[in-house]
Amino acid sequence: MLADGLYTRFPRPDLLLAEHDDPSLATGTVGYVSGYAMASATSVKIVLHGVSAHGSRPEAGKDPVVAAAELVTALQGIVSRETSPFDQAVVTVGSLQAGTKNNIIPDSATLLLSVRTYKEGIRQRILASIRRMADGIARVDGLPANQPPEVSVYEYTPALYNDPVLSARMDAVLVRALGAANVIHQQPVMASEDFGAFGLDHKIPLFYYNLGAVSAAALADSLRTGVPLPSLHSSQFAPIPEPTIRTGITTLASAAIAAFQAAGRSAPATPR
Repeated sequence: MLADGLYTRFPRPDLLLAEHDDPSLATGTVGYVSGYAMASATSVKIVLHGVSAHGSRPEAGKDPVVAAAELVTALQGIVSRETSPFDQAVVTVGSLQAGTKNNIIPDSATLLLSVRTYKEGIRQRILASIRRMADGIARVDGLPANQPPEVSVYEYTPALYNDPVLSARMDAVLVRALGAANVIHQQPVMASEDFGAFGLDHKIPLFYYNLGAVSAAALADSLRTGVPLPSLHSSQFAPIPEPTIRTGITTLASAAIAAFQAAGRSAPATPR
């Protein structure tokens, strides 16, 4: 939508509001985080080029599988040894693909990574470390100099930042709509949500909150037994329709009406 000219074809909004169902909250409740609420997500692809050879003669080739294994291990040090404990970050290697046969050294290995951070400066530093490590291991292992590692970003979602001033305003709105006991102050998570992109790097204040979607009894039983409830995107996740939808409509409509009133614009009647 942004690439299609959303903010040039239509007026730029004063603020942004969104809600998302949450299987860790009971129906009738909502939760939010002021400030950084969800991490950015950067998808990275690394291709290490080697020299193919028969498995019985490894000296005749340059093994990208060994280099890839070394790189997976080295990457773990980015968070544990190069990033401050006060700057949250995650580097995950979710895929390593190489070769087609057990007795053939392949000519390349491909790694797919997920990098998650809150701060853009930390994200850029991690990406630089990934490139440095890939280049360094390729050199140490003697991979072909004329085919250096290919490191590319193929997907990116910015961090979701709830504007603190707007969050305080919306907290009051949610408390009026549901009662203070039903408005939960949650902790930030390293999951990602592309709604943050609409904020244009904090230029437009936004408020994103979570909507309780499971029964209070099921949630209490899960906490008592330690058996987790089905998570988002699980085939077993099933929000309770009526109270979830009713709470979602009530809170989002209340927030929108409050925003209109604060801007001195007419708004529809308070939802029932």
